[in-house]
Amino acid sequence: MTVQVERGFMRIFKGTGVSSGAAVGRLYLMVKQSVVPEKRTGLDSGGERDRFFSAREAAANQLLRIAGNITADSGDSGDSGDSGEKGIFVAQSRIARDRTLERETLRLIDSEGASAEWALYCASKKLAEKLALTGDKLISARADDIRDVSGRIIRALMGISEDTDEIPDNAIVVAEELLPSDTAVLPRGKVIGLVTAEGGYTSHVAIIARALEIPAVVNIPVGSMAGGAIIAIDGGTGDVAADPDAKTLNDFGMRIALYCTGKQKARLFRSRETITADGQKRLVKANIGSLADLGIAIENGCEGVGLLRTEFLFMESKRLPDEQEQFEVYSTLAEKLGDKPLIIRTLDIGGDKPVDYLNIRKETNPFLGLRAIRHSLKHKDIFTVQVRAILRAGVVGRVELMLPMITTLTELLEAKQLISEAADGLSSDGIAFKNVPVGIMIEVPAAAIMADVLAANCDFFSIGTNDLIQYVTSADRGNSSVAHLYSMYEPSVLRLINFVIQSAHKQGIPCGMCGEAAACLPIVPLLAAMGLDSFSVSPSLVTSVRAALCSADLSGMDADIERIPGFRSAAEAEKALNA
Repeated sequence: MTVQVERGFMRIFKGTGVSSGAAVGRLYLMVKQSVVPEKRTGLDSGGERDRFFSAREAAANQLLRIAGNITADSGDSGDSGDSGEKGIFVAQSRIARDRTLERETLRLIDSEGASAEWALYCASKKLAEKLALTGDKLISARADDIRDVSGRIIRALMGISEDTDEIPDNAIVVAEELLPSDTAVLPRGKVIGLVTAEGGYTSHVAIIARALEIPAVVNIPVGSMAGGAIIAIDGGTGDVAADPDAKTLNDFGMRIALYCTGKQKARLFRSRETITADGQKRLVKANIGSLADLGIAIENGCEGVGLLRTEFLFMESKRLPDEQEQFEVYSTLAEKLGDKPLIIRTLDIGGDKPVDYLNIRKETNPFLGLRAIRHSLKHKDIFTVQVRAILRAGVVGRVELMLPMITTLTELLEAKQLISEAADGLSSDGIAFKNVPVGIMIEVPAAAIMADVLAANCDFFSIGTNDLIQYVTSADRGNSSVAHLYSMYEPSVLRLINFVIQSAHKQGIPCGMCGEAAACLPIVPLLAAMGLDSFSVSPSLVTSVRAALCSADLSGMDADIERIPGFRSAAEAEKALNA
């Protein structure tokens, strides 16, 4: 929730921080004019077809070049796979060549002799509105991408240049919304921060800001910024000050210094073991969704992979990837990690992650529908193929298998039976494999409550806080109207996490965490004091979490854990624990 406080000429805002760091810079208000081409018909359809195809190919190739530049800038190894900022532009290059969009555009060109820009404008508007009506967050995001990509092509057809020369040095860009096409043209050496009215932690602006390692805050009323000259932002706390006074400038200067010092110190921990100040060992692993992610994770000193999202193999293919294709990817990752663990999550897909060739039925509420392990148990053939590939990769390295969205013991036992049958099948086929540890994600409240029972029937836990917090609080963190309810500090969430960790340890199995909360630095020591064995975070955050753990003394934190049942609100818990 955004809070605005007037202090003289200074305006103080409280938004949502989505990329850590602090900055003070010159306010640059980006006002994007929507481009609506003039309706022109009766033109030569052949010529307009040629114009459309030429502009479309130019845009698609430009988007791929942007993705390539991101790979080069970030030091990626060039391995296949799309994720993060790079993945946004790769996906948009495909949208530029979308056949549905193409057919409708050509129909208008041929039937009405419409100009290429007018035909594309109408076609994209129709398709985007259709997708937006589904009410699904991920599908609606695709509607935004269609508008963005089409706008890029339309501006090219109309000869409109995207000039950003007027952006000053040390600029903090403020806008209602920043789409990939907007961020692609931002001069990276000049922009030191981003502020938007729209967006959430998983929005394009957040992903891109984290990739650029610049602070970003969303859910800020940017209209109130008009006329401002200087702006200070904190992407960790969500604090924003427009035209700050001397005292506030000094405060943000200290925040910047602390953040820079923290980053420098964090780099020192890349090659050390993660051992707390009082001698307790923990592991900091990485969440990855591609081979390219692994390169960044290893460079930042990850102690393994705590979550391999296998969905990228399925969502980026036009058909089901077969056993050999999956085995080659998993074994390559395992080989690169050497003696470090690789936890492979089985397919976490459903109505919230559409894959055309799977013909997944659209659901009213896909987050409560047939997804993850529920989909796998209904489509056992797909699950078995993936399990066989994972077991085969176990011969190459320290592979572990993780089941997503387990809700009941019955689901866990059924999945384990299928894994056992897959192993028997490999044995009968004379194919080398290894029986790997089988763990589950705790991301459904029912599973958290039954953690003591589930722990007796698996080899490890990994708490998925993104979904767990969302399900416990019944709040979509991407919805600005209820985002204030989505909090790691919610006492009910803290109680469940502590119970899950203790339940795992009573059964003698390790418990990790692979949600965003694992990288929430103020609470990392508390989680470690609870007994959390491993933290799996975004590749770029590995060193920061390792540094936070190595600096923490857990010996005196029992009192903090004992206070959890007494907290009455997230605000009370956050204030007390951060103190």
